[in-house]
Amino acid sequence: MPMKNQADVLFQWSKRYGDVVYVETMGQSIVVLGSDQAASDLLEKRSAIYSDRPRILTFELIGWGKLLGFLPYGPEFLATRKLFQQQLSKAQCVAYQDMQLQQAYIFLYYLIKKPQDFRSHLTRFVATVTAEIAYGHHVSSADDAYPKMSERVIDILIGAGIPGFNSVDMFPIQVRPEQEELQREAFGQVQTDMASTNSLYPHREIPQYDEKHLERLSLAAYHMHGVGFETTWSTIESFIFHVMLHPEVQKKCHEEIDRVLGDDKLPDFKDRETLTYLECVVQESARWHTVIPLGVPHRVMEDDIYRGMLIPKGSIVISNIQSITYDENVYHSAKTFLPERYLPKPKGYGEPFPDCNFGYGRRVCPGRYLADASVWIAAATLLAAFEIHPAKDKAGNDIIPPLEYVNNTLTSHPKTFQCEFRLRSEKMRSLIETLK
Repeated sequence: MPMKNQADVLFQWSKRYGDVVYVETMGQSIVVLGSDQAASDLLEKRSAIYSDRPRILTFELIGWGKLLGFLPYGPEFLATRKLFQQQLSKAQCVAYQDMQLQQAYIFLYYLIKKPQDFRSHLTRFVATVTAEIAYGHHVSSADDAYPKMSERVIDILIGAGIPGFNSVDMFPIQVRPEQEELQREAFGQVQTDMASTNSLYPHREIPQYDEKHLERLSLAAYHMHGVGFETTWSTIESFIFHVMLHPEVQKKCHEEIDRVLGDDKLPDFKDRETLTYLECVVQESARWHTVIPLGVPHRVMEDDIYRGMLIPKGSIVISNIQSITYDENVYHSAKTFLPERYLPKPKGYGEPFPDCNFGYGRRVCPGRYLADASVWIAAATLLAAFEIHPAKDKAGNDIIPPLEYVNNTLTSHPKTFQCEFRLRSEKMRSLIETLK
């Protein structure tokens, strides 16, 4: 298996050998799925036998083996997932929208004050949303521990590499389980302050739970705030990157926002259905470079036959999300950034949104509705308030960053780039300062 540029290499394999590729490495059988059809057929329609996870030794050694995304399929997985479903259902996530909207206003306010620190402001926005829901904690200052905790989780994730594609997964070594310290710190704070009912802990009296359930709650909250934070953060950063590089797309978004809302109002969630082009841009940003290019590996629990091919029990099954979102059978000129592709014909091609980004079957991301809402409200309010331009060099020329991404971990995001946020009007400045 490739040790570098894994998603790109596996994409080329799919183009050359087909959308189901079988390889063996060190006695381990691996199946790579390169189309939505193949991934849906196996991971969705046959989810009863394709919902297990392989052992990801890297994550076990850093203490992540008990997190929902990496648990083997079974009673513990089902019990933990139930906690997420209770708090992150589509209906329940509507209740969080007022809080997400308010945090988006605060994000804009900080961008006005210190636009050069947009990554820190983005960290605060995403971490505040996840901390409020997971821990019932309100982030009230830049020095709050919870955004810092999220940043530390990113560092751990980067150090862990891509599941199944690094030497630790093949030859285990001792890794300091720093995440356990982070988990204890965050949950310990919850145990001393149970004032919130808007969290994974629906009761004030935590001692009524047995030790096993307490551990499950602690892990679920940590997963939501830590791992869930990173994917949302990366998706919003990618959106900023893409609209900066495509000023013609940004202009169309501005025109639509002004036409629908006027120039003296910020978008709300109720405006989502009418901002159709903006929706296309958000979706195209997620498709053009997916935040988890290789998904998280599945493991088949029984021998299976697909299209006449044997998939042996215990095989690792990888849904190559990058291959799926670049599938020329689904997406016209797939490597072109083209938001119009989702519009109905004749304005567009009527192509489907890239729902594969959230995974498949019983392993689909339980936080997808929350993440989707955070990404959309950040994108909508950003473009209503600002123009996003490349940074300038000393001579006043645009610094156009290369289309390069950090791909040495489970998630992927653009390499560090600089940009300028220019308020669209003084009227918008006054509005943001009032709303925040």
